[in-house]
Amino acid sequence: PELLVDVKKKADAPADAYAKKHRDDAIQYLVGSGNLWGEAYCYAMCIMEEMQWMRTKSISGADFFHGTLEVIGRDDSVILFKGEDAARKLMDRVENFVNTICANVTVFDTADYELKGISKEFRGMMSPIVMANVTERISKYLEEYGKHPLAIRRYYRRLDY
Repeated sequence: PELLVDVKKKADAPADAYAKKHRDDAIQYLVGSGNLWGEAYCYAMCIMEEMQWMRTKSISGADFFHGTLEVIGRDDSVILFKGEDAARKLMDRVENFVNTICANVTVFDTADYELKGISKEFRGMMSPIVMANVTERISKYLEEYGKHPLAIRRYYRRLDY
């Protein structure tokens, strides 16, 4: 648990910078692969869309090269969730490419966070837990800069469906 508190502290400044710059962008593209694909998908849909009413598109790193690369513009916001599992090479490929066409790429990389006592062979398994703590900080700043509490919904549990 102490390691995750340290992750949140270190993630605070990049989360703040991202939210301040991109909170009101027209669309957010979130790319993740391997064991971070679920985190990218869930964060785009459940937090950014459902809780913050932001337009998003979640893309797996493999699918990125089958369509999405053709629609991203220079000024679009692209977020990469990079982990430390076997999919890292694919995410490196996405990062290298997207930086040639887009000026607004934000990378949240689990390798940036020290996990004292966790051996390298297990860090990949920890990536979703680390990224969940990073996204918690992003969420707080999106809430703050958007003046939109995470608990407010238009329709979810408000209307019958």
